Amino acid sequence: MFKKLSQVDEMTRSVVRSPNDERAALAGYRFDPLAAEKVCEFLRQYCTVNVNTFDGPKKVPFAPAPWQRRDLLGPVFGWKRPPREYLQKLSGRPRKEWADVRKWRRRFTSAYWQTGKKNGKTTIDAGLSLYAIVADGEPEALVYIVACNQGQASICYSMASAMVEANPALNARLEDVPYGKRIVDHRTRSVLQALTKGYRGHDGPGPSFVIFDELHRQENDQMYRVMRYASSARSQPLRIEITTAGTSDDVARQSLCFRRYTFSKKVLSGEIEDLRHHVAIYEPSEAEQIELMEGGPALEDPAVWAKANPALGTTLDLDDFKHDMEEAKKDPAQLDDFLQLRLNVWVFSKRRYLPKDEWDHCARVRFDPAELLGRPFLGGLDLSSERDLTAFAALFPWEDDTFRLFVKFWCPRVTARRRELGGDIPYHKWIKEGYVSITHRKAIDLDEIEDFLAKFCSEHVPGMIYSDPWNARQLVNNLEEKHRIPVMAIQQGYAHMTGPVKTLSRLVSEGSLHHNANPVLDWNAENVRVKRRGEQVMLDRENPIGKIDGIAATVNAICAWEDGHTPGPSGSVYDTRGIIVIGGP
Repeated sequence: MFKKLSQVDEMTRSVVRSPNDERAALAGYRFDPLAAEKVCEFLRQYCTVNVNTFDGPKKVPFAPAPWQRRDLLGPVFGWKRPPREYLQKLSGRPRKEWADVRKWRRRFTSAYWQTGKKNGKTTIDAGLSLYAIVADGEPEALVYIVACNQGQASICYSMASAMVEANPALNARLEDVPYGKRIVDHRTRSVLQALTKGYRGHDGPGPSFVIFDELHRQENDQMYRVMRYASSARSQPLRIEITTAGTSDDVARQSLCFRRYTFSKKVLSGEIEDLRHHVAIYEPSEAEQIELMEGGPALEDPAVWAKANPALGTTLDLDDFKHDMEEAKKDPAQLDDFLQLRLNVWVFSKRRYLPKDEWDHCARVRFDPAELLGRPFLGGLDLSSERDLTAFAALFPWEDDTFRLFVKFWCPRVTARRRELGGDIPYHKWIKEGYVSITHRKAIDLDEIEDFLAKFCSEHVPGMIYSDPWNARQLVNNLEEKHRIPVMAIQQGYAHMTGPVKTLSRLVSEGSLHHNANPVLDWNAENVRVKRRGEQVMLDRENPIGKIDGIAATVNAICAWEDGHTPGPSGSVYDTRGIIVIGGP
């Protein structure tokens, strides 16, 4: 409609902040400051939040912060798109009755907002959901707050319910139905409903307003697909996706949230032309994110913190944030969580789980394997697929409250040759030095491993050996029945592995795990990453070539130690029962 931005009205020009904003302005879209102010005024007048004071918690009006007005509420509710009739010139001029911007519909039908945690996302969820059923002007509005589980849905609904209870006007007008997590406006026959997975949709006009709370926690696309096209009959539907950054596992599996983040970044940059999708992403720059994942100075820079936390210094306490950062620096697992949840960084697993300086420090104490003869140990086995690396780890508790770690590897000759030719992995050197034993068959020879373990356990004192279940049943049976070696097969799930994986990190950080500079184990440690499910962690690796079998075997040995097995002779646990499998995902 316009050829140059200078032809657009001044008010609209003042809110152009992206290439797609400029495209919208040139296409005839306009900004209505009264519509933007309307939603902010509703939140101030009818919604309350709890704040901590010296006299205890106190309810105060929810006054949107300047950044919320400028970046979120103003654009989404203030931008309007013209009706087609307005753009159809009659006698060279638009018809006057279509020129009133107050009668235009909202420009945006979807929005993606991403910030660090504790920046008021749930509060704005609750306030906007009440606005949508009371003041948005949609007849028989149907508003959904979509959460990943009942707990998160309850948090959002409970905050909206508390706002209704605290305001006499809302309390008189709206019916709160706690058992159904529903709030009803009988005057307009509008409904606010908190939902979790399992909703399949229904007949009718569909939702007018949908909020996806913590999108990164959605396990799959099911709810999103249901909601995506359910609102087509509404006059100005709106879907808001509010979230914090996801995990490396989300990146690897291309989760819903990561796809929406990637799409939204391209919309924000103008690479994708989409005039109806609003984007607000608070995150450090790409260079700063790389520096953060490498543990660089950006981690301690308040200016970087503020980029992901627009509420920092107001509702988000700066000293508390600094304390959380200092705590996170002490543990790699906590640090990744801090980067993801507090600094809004998609952690792409580029940073190794066991920092090189700490791992190398554990090699300062060298020992002769002969020193281990006759001493008690706890063991771990990581049995590979038939043509890959297999590892056995023996963890020897020492008198100074440290551990000596012995690790042995096996690999088929064909695989070793193929791996060395395919990359810079010196299998031949490791074989010559005795760190890796080759099997002359094309697959791992379990008989050779059994013979080694029988000899090793005759020279040392086994307390318990934990093995992953893969390909393990026959070997476990033989070790126990033929050699009277105590062995258990354990599932490699989050529930049983979280503790041992974190203990591994702690021992390395403390310099308590003396690994004797085993070069194959060094390579494994370099490749170790972790994947997360909430607070739980499991071992992962950087890529298929980067093996971690020795570290996995070590974690199994640590697991045996943490489960309370005493290093040393105690008779066979199978004297009274058969083999069991413990743990689980």
